[in-house]
Amino acid sequence: MSMLSATLERIGAGGVYMFPILALGGVMFALVLLRLFRLAYFLRDLRRIEQSGHNAIMDSIWLAGIAHQYVESRSGIPELDADLSEKLGTVLVRRMATSGGGILLCASLSTLCGLLGTVSGMISSFHSMQEQGVHQMEAMAAGISEALITTQSGLVIGVCGVILGRFLASMTRSLRLKVADYCLHLEQAIANGEGALS
Repeated sequence: MSMLSATLERIGAGGVYMFPILALGGVMFALVLLRLFRLAYFLRDLRRIEQSGHNAIMDSIWLAGIAHQYVESRSGIPELDADLSEKLGTVLVRRMATSGGGILLCASLSTLCGLLGTVSGMISSFHSMQEQGVHQMEAMAAGISEALITTQSGLVIGVCGVILGRFLASMTRSLRLKVADYCLHLEQAIANGEGALS
């Protein structure tokens, strides 16, 4: 028996609750990949600016947007401009972290669907015991198998989602520090009259 046919047989044995569990897992992993690509792209831009200086800012869509908004909105009062640069950085980081709630929601829902499949499988098992008696173990085993497969699948997807969600949140927090540092350099460069940012 090939691995694919064994996997499909196991999914079929899990019952109807396997389909929402697998769909939630697919959506969750798509959100993880989307967020990873965004973070990697942004971190690459930050590294390029750190290596080549602030003249590379306009090559980054993300950072050029902050620089443009800062230049357009600055007041010339250092305290207000410092607050403005922090707020622009925070807005950018929030935009980068938009899929975080969706990842954790999919993880929670897949776990709950797994538990719902557990209850459904146990009800099926007890129903078969009631109709066919305690001596018909095959019918009872199918219900227990459904219960265990959905529980396992929901928990695996849920645990992966929580771990990946926490990892991405940690990356976003470190990114927030880098953006704050960038905004500080941006503010200093503009205050010193460097024309490369305007």
